[in-house]
Parts: sequence; C-alpha cells; structure tokens
Amino acid sequence: MGSISTVDLQTKMDVHELLSRFCHFLDHNGGLEWARLFTPTAVIEKGPLGCFAGHSEICQIPAMVAEKGNGLLRHHLTNVMFERTGNVKELIVEAYFVGTDWGQGGAMVHSADFKAVLHNRCHWQISRLELTPIAQTCVSASHQAPSLGSLASVTVN
Repeated sequence: MGSISTVDLQTKMDVHELLSRFCHFLDHNGGLEWARLFTPTAVIEKGPLGCFAGHSEICQIPAMVAEKGNGLLRHHLTNVMFERTGNVKELIVEAYFVGTDWGQGGAMVHSADFKAVLHNRCHWQISRLELTPIAQTCVSASHQAPSLGSLASVTVN
C-alpha cells in the first residue's frame, strides 16, 4: 500500500516541531521565540481587534494570551495534514486548533480550523495563517479569556 501524502517523513517531523513550538511558545509567553516561527515580514490581521506586523509586534501576542488567560490557557493542534503546493520550498498544513483553560479544569474555550502556508528559506516558517472559528464555548464572564483561537481570522503574509 502506498502513502497518501507526498511529504517526506523528515519534513513532517520538522513541521511537527514547528507546530509544537508554536503552541508551547504561545502558551508560555515566549514572544521572541514565537515570532521567529513566522517569516520576518509576517502580518497577522485580527479583524476588528487590529493587526500585528513584523516580529516586533507579533512577539507581543503570547504576552497578551498569558495575561488574558492568567497563564492557564493551552493550545493544541490535532489531525495535522500536509499538502505540497508544487513549490518544494512551500507546504500547506491544515489541522484542528483547540484552546483549553486550565483555570476551568481544562474546559475547551475555543476551536478553529487551522490552515497555514509554510515556507522553507533556511528552515520552515509560517508565512500565512488562517484560523476559522468552529466554536466558542461559554465560560463564566469572570473566567472568559481570549486566546489566539478567539482572534477569528488570522492572516500572515
């Protein structure tokens, strides 16, 4: 039986490492490390909440998530799929993006479809990211904490 994916195992391992670092740096207020996962000219648009351009602004997002969620939010990427685009230095990654709040016993506080275009100049980085919300759960107003998943649609160029 042949493989469904045309992406080699080493590339998959490298991208899984990138995605793991994405979640860990986001959840543990690693702003500089998190920003380096994006291309230098990245722009994250958050609709009515504003936009972040370049590493100096993008690196602020983990601190905002930590503050809003009292350091208790955790982000998870599951069911990760890889697709080639025809360019060997580019991949499309799709996954499910789930946020949990451990101040609420691990309750799910949001979910979204995650779609990223990655580029490999020296290593894989996110050049475009779209998060399409699936559900925003209701938690008490005193514990409600926005996270990256609650930013609705995020685009990185």
